[in-house]
Amino acid sequence: MDLLVLKALADNIALAIEGAQLYSTAQKRADQISTVVEVSRVITSILDFHALLDEVVNLIHRRFGYPFVHLYAVNADRNAISFLAGSGARSKAMQAMNLSYDLTTQWVSFHGQPGMGNLFWRMMSVKMSATAPLY
Repeated sequence: MDLLVLKALADNIALAIEGAQLYSTAQKRADQISTVVEVSRVITSILDFHALLDEVVNLIHRRFGYPFVHLYAVNADRNAISFLAGSGARSKAMQAMNLSYDLTTQWVSFHGQPGMGNLFWRMMSVKMSATAPLY
């Protein structure tokens, strides 16, 4: 009889845990959708490009709790990736330095061979940890 009661109790506890996990997942998804809606609202309400990027980065930082959020732009004409905006104290320094990564130099230094062709797509196949700065 005691075994039957314990089994019933274990089943109820398992159902409660599963329900809590499902609720947590649904809440996280609702927060993500809410953030997307808020970013969409910000995009349509801020006309200054740099203010818009700063607001989007800070919004993502606050809502998702990421320690660092950085936005970069690929400039195909210069074969470079340039820092646009970021969250946290380091991002102000990065913005002041006008931080940019030359894709040609990064490719050549990593592979030790001339970089030709579409450098951006080849860079995407390289593990960025080997060339990315440490934060």
